[in-house]
Amino acid sequence: AHHPSLRGDMERVLGKSLEKLPPDRYQSAGEFGDDVRRYLCGQPVLARPVGAIGTAIRWGRRHPLTATLAALTICLLVLGTSISTTLAFVFQAERQRAVAALGFAERESQRASVAEAATQVQLRILARNTYNLQLEQSHALLQRNPRSALLRLNDPKLCLPEFREFTWRHLVYACEHVQQSHVFANYQLRQLAFSLDNQLVAFVDEKSQLHFIELGDNSVRSSAIQADNPSEPRCISLSPESKHLAIGHEDGRISIFEVSTGNLRQTIDQCEASVANLRYRINGELVALDKSATIHVFGAEDYEPTDKLSMVDEPETILASTISPSGLTAAILTRPRQLYITSIHEKKRYRPNFKGSMNALALLNDEQLFIAAQDRLWHMDTRSEKLVPFHHEAGRIQDIVAGGTVVAVLSANSMSLYLHSQPPFRISREPDEQLASISPNGRWLVTTRENAIYVREVSPEATQSHYVGDLAFALAEYTATQFAVLSRNGTILLIDKSTGTVDRIFPSGVQRAMHIAVSDDRQRMAVAGTLSPVRVLDTASGECEFELPERPERRTICRFITPDQLMVLSPNRISTWDLTSKSQVSSLELSGISAVAFTQDLQHFLVGTDDGEIQLRDRTTNDIAKSYGKVDAPPLRIISSAGDRQIAVAMDNRCVAIINPDGKHEVVTCGPHLLPISGLSFSRDNHTLASSSFDGSVRLWDVTNGSQRLAFEKRADACSDVLFLQDDVTLVAAHPVGQVSIWKAVRPPPTNDSLEGK
Repeated sequence: AHHPSLRGDMERVLGKSLEKLPPDRYQSAGEFGDDVRRYLCGQPVLARPVGAIGTAIRWGRRHPLTATLAALTICLLVLGTSISTTLAFVFQAERQRAVAALGFAERESQRASVAEAATQVQLRILARNTYNLQLEQSHALLQRNPRSALLRLNDPKLCLPEFREFTWRHLVYACEHVQQSHVFANYQLRQLAFSLDNQLVAFVDEKSQLHFIELGDNSVRSSAIQADNPSEPRCISLSPESKHLAIGHEDGRISIFEVSTGNLRQTIDQCEASVANLRYRINGELVALDKSATIHVFGAEDYEPTDKLSMVDEPETILASTISPSGLTAAILTRPRQLYITSIHEKKRYRPNFKGSMNALALLNDEQLFIAAQDRLWHMDTRSEKLVPFHHEAGRIQDIVAGGTVVAVLSANSMSLYLHSQPPFRISREPDEQLASISPNGRWLVTTRENAIYVREVSPEATQSHYVGDLAFALAEYTATQFAVLSRNGTILLIDKSTGTVDRIFPSGVQRAMHIAVSDDRQRMAVAGTLSPVRVLDTASGECEFELPERPERRTICRFITPDQLMVLSPNRISTWDLTSKSQVSSLELSGISAVAFTQDLQHFLVGTDDGEIQLRDRTTNDIAKSYGKVDAPPLRIISSAGDRQIAVAMDNRCVAIINPDGKHEVVTCGPHLLPISGLSFSRDNHTLASSSFDGSVRLWDVTNGSQRLAFEKRADACSDVLFLQDDVTLVAAHPVGQVSIWKAVRPPPTNDSLEGK
């Protein structure tokens, strides 16, 4: 056992001195003594080599101040390093948490943005639906309270300014053009006639004095009738351009007067009996019906007899008579209460088997006859002779008059107006007030009472119907003031869009005409039909300039590429023609196609295949450039908007599909109509689509969501085409009964581009 004081280095020094092997012992007593001295001095001994730590400790003992400073420095370094490391780990953890929080915040922000976008979309949909609802309600209020309707339309919260398009502008126009009424005193009316432009009223008073009412400024001017015929005037009629006035007399003579001067122009004495009715045709011919039930037709300008036919086989006494606005159909009621109808141009007579006490007749057009029988109003289709009860009045019907799409009925207790396919509405009536006439467009109703003439507005100026005297079928824009109407028999009528009057008529020679196109310089027209080749007409002369040597096909449409180049497109062929050399430039055969349309750039064309796929094809190669997918039913008609922003497809399920060509080709469906769709047209701003149907309806659709903005009152039993004019304030529709409807709107506010352009 060792003494406790000999432990440690001394123990090792002693142990080394006692080693058995000489190499392991001290080599001399001096080495042993030196090692003992090292121990005593606190220095490392040779018996046990001291490591770095031991050396440092011994050095620290020898140099305590320096060692203390070094130790403090080391401790501070270690502490600083530890703190730095710890803080680094903390900061790293915080950074990771911050990154995670930022990612979460970004995801939440994205979700919030998506939710906000969805909310904005829903709010916009709600605002658009509110806007469309306000249009419907304003339209319903239009007749009863136009001021309230106008307040709704001008409310920026209900009708956002950014949504205001043609429908809104039309309703504003209608509200601002409320019904008017005028009273002209001190006149006892005997006979009356309207001009075809609905602005001039000619009438004869009890003194056989001729007067004119200018509806534009509500003035009355008088002209003295020359005393060429002392017999009583029985009927009068104004020529199409209001140049001549025809007066039929009791003795059978017809006097023709100059409207501008009031002077007698000539006298016609071809009628065998008292003249019962007179009517000018649009081409200037005069149709006269005398009391012997004989119809006389006199030529335009020269008034030479051109036709004569009798409506009855045996002489009968006429109780009532009527001639259609076109002058092509006449109906009479004879004393034994027998009804006779005659188609003058077809020289056909009808004798419908109608049992009833008839007392009044009125032809609305060539196909619609209204009959008053005691307290019931009947409607007859003159072609099918189908008779149906139209309305039941509270008292006995005394008289009926018709014009445009309006039938006015005077009964013992009231006066009623019937707009086509709409419920009747009563109008105020003074005691002893009598019916006189209705203007050709159905806008103005004239009544009489004692020594006064009452002229009142039936419908606002914003909605007009004009009888053009032919089977109106297709429409095209012509000039800034006119549009062209193509009739089924190929006749082209140029209509003034402000007044609805026919400015010019010329034939195209195309049978079963279907489509009309006008060149940009307005020098040429192209007309396509199903029984005749496409014909190119010179608009100045109305003569045929070129007839394409191609067989006629159904659904053929035309488009002028330039004033001298014409493109013809049908489901079976697309061809291009040079009109200067009258030669074909190119031609491609097509197949499996049910509908075709031009694009705005004219480098492509649209087709609808038999299975309902809508394709964009190159017009030179017929290659498919793009497919827009399939619609719900095979297409019957296709159009594209300006700039090809939308494509509208009329399908055989009586619905309209609106395709957005960009993006995912989203399809919006509108409808359905009751009968197949006959016409489509985009508004100039591409926000509204107008559709017409053979059921007679014309509707306006929201292009964005397909909701119905407005359904116009039916103006006729059928509608064959509809067209937005480029003035952005006029919509027109053609009706096969020979009628044209015109809807007007206020002008849109100027855009920023237009302001900058100024």
